Amino acid sequence: MKHSLVSSLVVGLGLAAGCAPAAEAPTYDAAVDRAAVEAMRAAEQAAAESENIQGFLDMMDVGGMAVMQPDGPVVMGEANIRDWLEGFMEAFSISFQSYQTDDVVVSGDLAVERFSGVWTLTPKAGGDPVRETVKGVHVYRRQADGSWKMTHDVWNSSDPPPGM
Repeated sequence: MKHSLVSSLVVGLGLAAGCAPAAEAPTYDAAVDRAAVEAMRAAEQAAAESENIQGFLDMMDVGGMAVMQPDGPVVMGEANIRDWLEGFMEAFSISFQSYQTDDVVVSGDLAVERFSGVWTLTPKAGGDPVRETVKGVHVYRRQADGSWKMTHDVWNSSDPPPGM
């Protein structure tokens, strides 16, 4: 008798839990999410042109961030990303002739942006500026407060290698 009473209670609680309304998933506005992603790209451009390292770090999910530069190693972690940015900005100034979002796909708390642009890197130690056509992908994660942070920055050149 005792066993059947316990079994009945467990089954009853299980049925009650199964009938309880599920927590509603948050709903998001695709246009708002796209605008937020495009604003991040614009902030990245502003930080690059003004050599604002902290501006870069503020938009990154530095704990899980990966910078995947062309012809170089993956850079991960806040200290390593800061060092990489400092080295890059000590060596070059950058100006964008164009930089735009080509596509954004949002799925829940992740967003993927495909971008393209043209920039000029001017060596600070002297030498000829290098104008480059680029394309790449940014991955973003929605934060608990609803804002977005970049988790991956991947880009490469659209220009053929010299002699090709």
